[in-house]
Amino acid sequence: MLETHQRIAKSSITPSICLNHGPTMSMYYEDPDHNAVELFYDNKFSEEQILAFYEGGDDHVLAPIRFDPAELLQELRTGKTVAELTAWSPRGE
Repeated sequence: MLETHQRIAKSSITPSICLNHGPTMSMYYEDPDHNAVELFYDNKFSEEQILAFYEGGDDHVLAPIRFDPAELLQELRTGKTVAELTAWSPRGE
């Protein structure tokens, strides 16, 4: 997903927002006709992680974390693991 972002950003196509939702990470794009396109990555939560996530209620489900895809790609290329890059925790924890 991050490499796709880099490739299409060269054509001045950038997402309107990028969010780590916990179980998934999404980049949202809008075309000139205002059609929305979502590119997402499955963070591969285990069944236990999914249950814990949704048991957290609205504080979890409605609290995505913004991310910069170019920054994450650079961090990936300099040695951060996918687990570190996809980490999510509720606000204030």
